[in-house]
Amino acid sequence: MQQLPTCSPNLTEVFANTPWEFIVQRMYEGTADCAQISWTLFDLSIPEWSLLFFVAMMIVGVYQLLRLVWIACQRPLSGESSHRVLAGD
Repeated sequence: MQQLPTCSPNLTEVFANTPWEFIVQRMYEGTADCAQISWTLFDLSIPEWSLLFFVAMMIVGVYQLLRLVWIACQRPLSGESSHRVLAGD
């Protein structure tokens, strides 16, 4: 099993004892702090909830697109209204 590096020090300690170039480089590298799952809801972590929400939004988007295509295919090409006109109208 892969061993994760130790957690990073407190931000006040980093800014007090480290040059700013190293701090900027460290911000873009990331740390092992995000590897620890600290929050769950219904046994799903935040990344899993994000994936679930993204998939749900993709399904809604595809449904909306297909619905618009279906409505466009139902319209007559002549420009007439697709609604029937009753004699009493």
